[in-house]
Amino acid sequence: MNEFFVGLSSPERVYFLSAIGGGLAFVMLTALMFIGGGGEGDSGGMEADGGSGDTDASFKALSLHGLSAFFMMFGLVALAAVREFEASQAVGGLYGAVAGVLSVMTLQRIFQLFIGLQEAGNLDPANAVGTTGVVYLGIPADGAGQVELTVQGRMKVMDAISAENEAIPTGSRVRVVALQGGNTLSVVRSGSVASETPEEA
Repeated sequence: MNEFFVGLSSPERVYFLSAIGGGLAFVMLTALMFIGGGGEGDSGGMEADGGSGDTDASFKALSLHGLSAFFMMFGLVALAAVREFEASQAVGGLYGAVAGVLSVMTLQRIFQLFIGLQEAGNLDPANAVGTTGVVYLGIPADGAGQVELTVQGRMKVMDAISAENEAIPTGSRVRVVALQGGNTLSVVRSGSVASETPEEA
């Protein structure tokens, strides 16, 4: 390995180090992702409805993976073009840059599909019915606001409307009584008669 490195020209050494460094980083990041140390879905905090927590985490993961993938492919392709196909240093670098960009674009697409499947399969808004939470964004009498509550063990901020057509200010405790339109919660102030289930009435 040492003899191989010594025999490389300065640009080839850059390509070689880029491939090694990027490859090691990519492998380590991927390993951490699968064992939970750097998973995309682990936001480490509150997630807004629509996956903003997941989006932030996945963006960070994509940024790190993207950089490592770019340098790995840049180095590999550029070095191969120069050493194996006898391309000039400039042409080799160009091929490497194109390969790096394509790898990042491919990785981005994979992340988007992964996050889309995760968001579609993990959270069922219907499980929020019967839970209590706090108004995160004031709910007008004839419009939608947002409530913060725990669904399936995860803190979420979800769109909500007033079941009693009354304004509910920020900070009020509410109870979810129904699901409207697939993702919007219908809520009442916690303790309201309308919030009681038939078994509790």
